Amino acid sequence: MTENAKPDSVRIEIAPRFSCGDWRALKERLSDDGRWESFENPWKEAIRVIRSRIQERFLNCIDSLSSLRYAGFTVLAIDCLLLEAIQAFKRGYHTKNPKESRAAYKGMLMKSPHFAPFFADEQSVDDFYTYVRNSLLHDGETRKGYLVKTKGNLLEKMSNGSVLINRRAFHHALCQEFTGYLGQLSDPIEKRLRKNLAAAIDGLCERSSVDWKN
Repeated sequence: MTENAKPDSVRIEIAPRFSCGDWRALKERLSDDGRWESFENPWKEAIRVIRSRIQERFLNCIDSLSSLRYAGFTVLAIDCLLLEAIQAFKRGYHTKNPKESRAAYKGMLMKSPHFAPFFADEQSVDDFYTYVRNSLLHDGETRKGYLVKTKGNLLEKMSNGSVLINRRAFHHALCQEFTGYLGQLSDPIEKRLRKNLAAAIDGLCERSSVDWKN
């Protein structure tokens, strides 16, 4: 931003070639209550925007890295970020503290059919959150015997106490979850999910503003 530029002159993009200003214009065409009927085309545009955001800013990046020999930590760290991003859109708000962040993981890993077989209880999620998510994002490491691999089950406890994470299987499950979410957004009965999506994008634009106070 130039020295004399005004905050309103900054183009904040939600997705490639789609700004917060574009979102405000689109939102005027959406139903406030999440109704699909009579608002199908603008909701399809909103879904396209969120698909583009996730695809371009997360999935394409992971695809570029996934074949590298030592990309496991980087890929899994991005997937941890992506998991919380998807949950924020599903719930309608971003996490504000560690308690809410941990709850987002429980909401995904214990309830998604793609993850639940490997995260049967809260302890397994708490351990993953602490020894994988936190450790990767804060210090670039895993802890407590968690090992990142490219083969085997998504999560597998070994007899020696270590836990193997197949980062390819984890990423595939997350992609399946996101694809399913996009499908749900197009389901006429899923009013709440569409309302939450709109609320989450509103919050995203608010937090991205140069004069955000919180």
